[in-house]
Amino acid sequence: MDILGGSGKHKWLIKALNEDKTIITEILSELISVELPLVKSMPIIVEKMEKYKFGWKLLKEVCGNFKNLKRDLESEGVLFD
Repeated sequence: MDILGGSGKHKWLIKALNEDKTIITEILSELISVELPLVKSMPIIVEKMEKYKFGWKLLKEVCGNFKNLKRDLESEGVLFD
């Protein structure tokens, strides 16, 4: 999954995220927080997508991408503590 633009195109962004951990920590905490962990977030995402008539194929892809977010960011060079 190409999140940050791929092919090293946005090295400046990766560098900024690695220099200031508060940015990526805040992003991830908004998506997967202690109050609303991934396990609880997924049903909400599914419910909203079904409400707006998204197909199961796209729904499955979105859920997979959400589950792999941290791994995908790491593969693009973002470092986590």
